[in-house]
Amino acid sequence: MKKNYFLIVIALMSYLGICAQDVVTGGDMSNPDAWNINYIVNEPGKETTVSFDNSVMTISATNGEGNAGTNVMVWQTVQLEAGVEYQLNAIIRGNLPVSSFWSQWFVHKAVPVDGEDYLSEGDCIVQVNTWGGCASGYDMDTDLQSWECAEFKPIQFEEGGDYTFGVKVGIWNGGLMSYEVEFDDFSLTPTGTSVRTPNAANIQLFPNPAKSELQINSPTRVISASILNLTGQEVLKINNVEGKISVATLPSGIYIVQLTNINNEVTVMKFVKE
Repeated sequence: MKKNYFLIVIALMSYLGICAQDVVTGGDMSNPDAWNINYIVNEPGKETTVSFDNSVMTISATNGEGNAGTNVMVWQTVQLEAGVEYQLNAIIRGNLPVSSFWSQWFVHKAVPVDGEDYLSEGDCIVQVNTWGGCASGYDMDTDLQSWECAEFKPIQFEEGGDYTFGVKVGIWNGGLMSYEVEFDDFSLTPTGTSVRTPNAANIQLFPNPAKSELQINSPTRVISASILNLTGQEVLKINNVEGKISVATLPSGIYIVQLTNINNEVTVMKFVKE
């Protein structure tokens, strides 16, 4: 029985994304061929260049008089799983016009068209700019997850498949301005609370991480729960679930929980015990 549990857990670890890897190809910028470059503004007086060197992508632009808007978008197609929550991160650094520069990251079904601007600010996952009060003078050197002014939208979709992942950059105001910005370490990875079972989209398991108790919010009554550790051992079995599970006695770590509802449907999720 223990061997069977172990095999189940190994399968579920892959199924739930515990061992999941970054879905971005060439995120360390060591492979320029992994990226598509869509020049949107690149004309005399408003030149834009994208280069790859020493595992860093550099975008340089000179904007003439007037609002240049979007200079360029760099993107690739990634494969996302339905129901899985992802976390986006990247490093951005450069000497930038303090009240003008912006960058927007997208994860979207829409495919970019060469020479045309891509979607709008309202469609992006996160925007980083230098007028939000977070830039130090003209200098920026940070990763997105540490950027105090970055407000991320959730990256989780009901439909899996191909998605556009990329960043577009530009300047919004008039005047002659130039900038050079470096990008590195793009990543899009499943979070620690990712789920992939069809029923999980309608179930809330919180708090996660949990210290003593897990609350279960489900439209269909959950009648039993089984908790496994990552060695395949069933460490807790509850036959009469009343909307919550006590996990106070569990050691700290990552666990898999299988929830069975009154229709005998099983939802598999994972949680972290603090």
